[in-house]
Amino acid sequence: MVPLLLVIVFNAVTLLPELTIPIPNLNDDAYHFMCVQRADAALAGGENPFDHWEPTLEMGFPDFFYYQHVPHLAVVALHRLVFNNISLLTLFNFVRYLLMVLFPLTVWWSMRTMGFLPVAAATGAAFAPLLDAGGLYGFDFHSYVWRGFGMYTQLWAMNFIFIATAAVYRVLRGGGGYTTAILSCAMVVLSDLMYAYMLGVVVAILFVFSLWREEPA
Repeated sequence: MVPLLLVIVFNAVTLLPELTIPIPNLNDDAYHFMCVQRADAALAGGENPFDHWEPTLEMGFPDFFYYQHVPHLAVVALHRLVFNNISLLTLFNFVRYLLMVLFPLTVWWSMRTMGFLPVAAATGAAFAPLLDAGGLYGFDFHSYVWRGFGMYTQLWAMNFIFIATAAVYRVLRGGGGYTTAILSCAMVVLSDLMYAYMLGVVVAILFVFSLWREEPA
């Protein structure tokens, strides 16, 4: 657990400017924050927060009808939970910050759920933030930070695909956890469709291997 805690603390310190410096976004987060603002306005105005018109996108578009919107609505819900006392931008950055900082914890829990030894799970979690796709929109933090690509919904999907994989594995091993598997898979689908396709491939592979597992004596 020590390596896991150390890497979480390290991430929390190094990523702190993402939370404490409220400056306009220069990447995809500008679009995602616009979606958060419009969803908040729709809810306040009595519109359907799941299907409303976005007038500032090109010539107007019902974006939430087609695009994965749970990550945006989560910020709006959090805004209501704090009685609108904290700005939407601060909450948006706070959610991004938490998802990046706690990513190693997600990896650790997933690996432990899949039966990895504590040392292996802690090592995997410690090295998880070091993954680098070389600017190809991978798991590395450059995909999510202010100076990077700002792929907010993918950040949600990145965390939930680990949780969903572990939860489905537990179901296939006969260990229960159907609710966790259903909800985590749904969160991947409602966060990023590309990751949903990836999860579908992973689940198919896990299912095939579950058929080959050795029956207990």
